[in-house]
Amino acid sequence: PETLCNLLTFYISHGQDNLAGETFERNKHLAQELLPPDAFAYFDAVMMSHTCPDDAFSMLETQISQYAPKLRSGKSDLSKAIKSVSARPNKPATSVRPNTAAERKGHRALAVATKEFEAILDRYI
Repeated sequence: PETLCNLLTFYISHGQDNLAGETFERNKHLAQELLPPDAFAYFDAVMMSHTCPDDAFSMLETQISQYAPKLRSGKSDLSKAIKSVSARPNKPATSVRPNTAAERKGHRALAVATKEFEAILDRYI
């Protein structure tokens, strides 16, 4: 599944839409079975953009509308975590590790928020 996704992405990113279209159509049954639904919908919309641009545009808008609230929420959570870590009093430059439980909790929250945002962003991209 990764190979098919990578190959289609490579063809599309290098302007080889004809090869991407042929590969996608020839392996549509595999793509539908093996690719994540979002990836399949994206490739389907890109291939459709050559014959029916309006329908392809609406398909892509639908995908974007699914991810926009998740991205906004993830960005908000990340901002809150950053503020909670940076709100602590200034410490001497020699201290690099959090000393108090609150500082450790803030750093863990920041790490979790960062990982969650990266996961959402990866799925979107």
